[in-house]
Amino acid sequence: MTRLIFYGGAGEVGGNKIYLEDQSTRIFLDFGKSFSQRSHFFDDPFLVPRELEDLLELGLIDPLDEVYKIRALHGNTRPVDGILLSHVHADHADHISLIHPVIPVYLGQVAKLILDSFATTRYRQMDNDTSELRFRTFRTGDRFKIGSIGVEPIHVDHSIPGAYGFILHTTAGPIVYTGDFRLHGPKRQMSLEFVARAKEVQPVAMICEGTNAFSPPNLNEEEIQRKLEELIAVSPGLVIVSFLFKDIDRYRSIFQAAKTQRRKLVISLKHAHFLRALRRDSRLDLPPLDDPDLRVLVRRRGCFYDWEVELRDAWEKTGRTVTAEGIAERQPEFLLTLSSFELPELVRIKPMPGSIFVMSMTEPTNEEAELDYDRLTHWLTHFGLPLYSLHASGHILPHDLRWVVQEVQPKELFLIHSEAPALLARYLSDVASVIRIPQRGEEAVLVGA
Repeated sequence: MTRLIFYGGAGEVGGNKIYLEDQSTRIFLDFGKSFSQRSHFFDDPFLVPRELEDLLELGLIDPLDEVYKIRALHGNTRPVDGILLSHVHADHADHISLIHPVIPVYLGQVAKLILDSFATTRYRQMDNDTSELRFRTFRTGDRFKIGSIGVEPIHVDHSIPGAYGFILHTTAGPIVYTGDFRLHGPKRQMSLEFVARAKEVQPVAMICEGTNAFSPPNLNEEEIQRKLEELIAVSPGLVIVSFLFKDIDRYRSIFQAAKTQRRKLVISLKHAHFLRALRRDSRLDLPPLDDPDLRVLVRRRGCFYDWEVELRDAWEKTGRTVTAEGIAERQPEFLLTLSSFELPELVRIKPMPGSIFVMSMTEPTNEEAELDYDRLTHWLTHFGLPLYSLHASGHILPHDLRWVVQEVQPKELFLIHSEAPALLARYLSDVASVIRIPQRGEEAVLVGA
């Protein structure tokens, strides 16, 4: 028998935890953190869970004796055979830190490089510590088996490198798992290759993301770069851009816009560490870290982690560090990338009249994000910084999703990773024969073709 159980990602964006059982083989497709459920009880990084029981008591994870570290192997429980990660965004991967280390975690080679960087630069806490885990890496073209399940990973385009979809060969027939993907990004061809292979195998089921249902961003990276260049050209002061540094396509657009407009680009130490880690994979075609106009922002005071000291000293030897006070003295020369955690640097910079703030990430979609956005607007109001929004989604757009479903023609379509699955089900109802909207904890038995 082949069956699925949706422990996360059902009726919400993220938190993907999809159990797949085929004969005696049991695996999970992704093992992510649910931000929407977690925010009801915790507020990172101040109020965080300290033990696994905290999450169990509050219903934030299910009591899976065959998975979690302090429960697995108790009694006669046999651990699951593996966890497949599509990519390492937190909502797909962060809860691997909770699993028993005997369980292997399969992920792309680039995804492992990212986790290695995070292991150094993130403040370690109970639900992001991966130091004891057993990792096995793959690339597109690799094929391997986990028990009775044949695994075929194929790269897809997403807003983080090292993202994959999977073709899973089971006794009931092929199952397609999209992970997160898009067709409007700069690596569109990768997603098209995944779709072509998914069509070829004639799947009995496709488990598909449906993030974008309401007002999806409709820009692409080329348009973001062009519009950012236009904003820089008409801004006499400091230009500040906020984006998720894991998105190397966005970083590339920002880097090129800064070069075109002859501004020095300033990044954080954490971002520099991330880019240095990714340079171990030459296929990523990253902007050069030794560019003479690239700067790293360093603090003059405060406590520093060992990795920060090492990286700061290395960059200082090249003469390519800058402090907030240094930026303040020559604001028109810089394009500063700034995260929400670094907003206090504005107190020392004191942006001059004519400065702007560009938000280049997703708009707020829930109450917690609305609170963060409201807090940001208070900072911008205080410093007189107009807010511009330039973003291209990392998720497939509705019309592209429709085309994918028409192409692949799965026997059953499972819509996950969406806050509006019913809307998408109706939108796709004439191109999909059977559409299922799973609920958390719901089981689906797959019948072969």
